[in-house]
Amino acid sequence: MVRVSAETRLLICGQAPGRLVHESGLPFDDPSGDRLRGWLGVDRATFYGNPAIGVAAMAFCFPGTDPRGGDYPPPRRCAELWRSRLMAELPNVRLTLLVGTYAQA
Repeated sequence: MVRVSAETRLLICGQAPGRLVHESGLPFDDPSGDRLRGWLGVDRATFYGNPAIGVAAMAFCFPGTDPRGGDYPPPRRCAELWRSRLMAELPNVRLTLLVGTYAQA
């Protein structure tokens, strides 16, 4: 899931969109997003309406649900294929926030 613009200065990179986010089409549109916005000190309107705030999940897509009901980990190949291409189009990024173990790895 990608939501960025040429004006993006803060790029938030999550692991991969979970099922709820995949269904809504909005990144961090779930309890983890409420927690993240609280940590950042921004309301929902600012988070989604300010072009200086961008979101690009590491997998860029929903990786699917495993048999136990959890989400599969983000596939590495998506980030390997698209991350550098995306970053080349975002010259104004000043801070990248890696959210979650997979994003940090």
